[in-house]
Amino acid sequence: MLSDIVKRVEGKGLPLYIFTAEILLVGAVRIISEVELFNYDYALISYMHAIIYYFYITAFIVLVVKLTTDESIKKIMRAFSWFIPIHLLLPFLDRYVFGRTVGTQYPDANSWAQIALSFFESNPSVAHRGHQVIFLIILSLLFLYIFQKLRDGVGFSAVRATFISFLTVLFIHIGIIALSTPDLWPTYRFLYAFDRALPFYGHWCLFVHYVSFSFIFWALAFLLEGGRRTIKIIADISFPRALHFILMALLGLKMSGHALAWEMPYRVDVLSSFIALLAIALGWSFVVGINNYYDAEHDARTNPHRGIPRGEYAPASLLDFSLTCLVLGAFIVLAVGLIPFVLYIAFVSLGFAYSYPPLRVREMGLKNAVIGLGSALCFAIGYFAYAHAPSPRGDFLALFLLITAIFALGSTVNDLKDMEADKSRGIKTVFTVFGRKRGKAVASAMIFVAFMLPSLVIPAYMHIFLIPASVGALGMWFERRVLVYLSYFAEYGLIFSLL
Repeated sequence: MLSDIVKRVEGKGLPLYIFTAEILLVGAVRIISEVELFNYDYALISYMHAIIYYFYITAFIVLVVKLTTDESIKKIMRAFSWFIPIHLLLPFLDRYVFGRTVGTQYPDANSWAQIALSFFESNPSVAHRGHQVIFLIILSLLFLYIFQKLRDGVGFSAVRATFISFLTVLFIHIGIIALSTPDLWPTYRFLYAFDRALPFYGHWCLFVHYVSFSFIFWALAFLLEGGRRTIKIIADISFPRALHFILMALLGLKMSGHALAWEMPYRVDVLSSFIALLAIALGWSFVVGINNYYDAEHDARTNPHRGIPRGEYAPASLLDFSLTCLVLGAFIVLAVGLIPFVLYIAFVSLGFAYSYPPLRVREMGLKNAVIGLGSALCFAIGYFAYAHAPSPRGDFLALFLLITAIFALGSTVNDLKDMEADKSRGIKTVFTVFGRKRGKAVASAMIFVAFMLPSLVIPAYMHIFLIPASVGALGMWFERRVLVYLSYFAEYGLIFSLL
């Protein structure tokens, strides 16, 4: 009977992006319920770190269950998805069953472990009997699931399966207590400063700590299941190409007045900047992943080294990875503000419209305009990622339009290598319209203008900008893209140091 139940709840598995969205949604609803029922003080970052805590702990549990049973992660997630919503009951149990009416400050670094320990002894100052009930239900369900997987999948005897299941659940609970005590971990000790710490600075540290370890746990779990497939998916994302968008966000951070220094109070700036840059990397992963997903047929001819044409991973695996990055990026960027969240959604929506077959705006002659606008949106995410003491400089709209123009012109550097592929797809670029030789002349002129445009902001250094502009234009004419890229990084460093 138990075997049939387990097979039914597992089904055919669950994609990671749906499981991720469920955890974050359940965490958000539970936090809102506790805030309303127990009158917690409002602070967005404290709620954000509390929500990501569930994702962090769930990642650890999935990893342990994967190690113990060697079951498919998708099936484990599907089984777990049934009891994740049990967390929603906790505040209502405390309030309406056990009569808890007093609210306290939302849990900080020192009280998470006490909440986990409340399974053994209720501590009304940080938790109540509802935690004991929820822990008992979840740990019991984990025991039953592991027991049956060891019986069916591994073929252990009932006695041996019972013993290993009990030890695994005990290890999980001890692990939760350890993971809920950030002071044990060097990452948190490195981030947190006990002297002169700003209010809620500890919550920023917890958020970064939980996010970092969540990625580690999930990466380990998927590497255990399909290491080569996972590595190839990540390699196809081409993170070095994400460096450009990260640099744009860094420029926006600098222009907004962030002081990226490690002393207090500027550590908040550093952490919020890290979160914004991580969100952009995740957004880029979605944009490239969705492009590779929809271009699989074309890649068989033009990019046969990618994973789908080579049969190294299925399109569904790439789609799952891409959508998971989308969901996590949207959640993470929300920690630094609503405006960066809206800009992030605009960035990923633009990337989706770039590749989605019914739209494919790149085939409308807008390929370079999309790259320019995407660059400007990443600049804006950094610009509006306000933290400790923002003091924006300059006219934002003028800077936004300038960056859009610069990279709409400058992105022609990549069009030459894509000329045949673009021609086969009907994409209009200077090379598909004017041909190779005339196209190089037009592209060289566009790159020269793009590299000179920043001098409008720093006119005193116009003569210096002539150097990277000339080198970049010559690199385009002689088909030496590396010269164009070196000129770009040299000019970026110049701009960053002068502004």
